Order: sequence, then C-alpha cells, then structure tokens
Amino acid sequence: MASEMLYPVLPGYLKSIGFLVLLIGVLEGLAETTAGLSKGYFGNWSDRAGKRLPFVQIGYGLSALSKPMLALSVYPVWVLFARTLDRLGKGVRTGAPIRLWFSAKPVGTG
Repeated sequence: MASEMLYPVLPGYLKSIGFLVLLIGVLEGLAETTAGLSKGYFGNWSDRAGKRLPFVQIGYGLSALSKPMLALSVYPVWVLFARTLDRLGKGVRTGAPIRLWFSAKPVGTG
C-alpha cells in the first residue's frame, strides 16, 4: 500500500486516537524532515559503497514494515515511530537513485 493512499485518512485517524491538531503538524514535519535528511545521507553512503540496490531494498522494506505498524497503532508515540520509519524508508530508497541520476552524463560527453 502506497503512503499516498494513507495521507487523506491519516489526520482523521490520528485525531480519533487522541492527537491534537498541533501534534499532527509536528508529526508530519518530523517525518518529512527525516525523509529529506536521510536522502542526502544515504545517497552519500551509497556512493561510497558503490551499490544502489541494497539501499533501495532496505528502504522499501522499512516502508513496508511501517504500514502494518501504523494500522495497529493505538498510542500516539507508536504512530510517530511508524510514520517516521516510513519516511526514513523513503529517504533510504530514494537517496541512492537520485545520486545515480545526478552522476550520469549525457551520451557523447565523455
């Protein structure tokens, strides 16, 4: 299940388990910050390792693990952990291909 399918219903779910509107904003900000920072970190790591596939596999694994955790979460701190894990997975899996794309040279330029 894609994260984008969860976004529209997540605020209502979070409110039903006790999240304040302000905390929903903090949660989303923390989750997106995690994704943004991890892209650069894991992109550099994949450059040093010279491999991309393990990072993509681990990233998808983390995101897949977070979905059932989010569905079963009844405490706000569990939701925070699951959501942050999902965005960490996004950062791990997208950092490596982005670095590969930026390092590519057009055909015929040497």
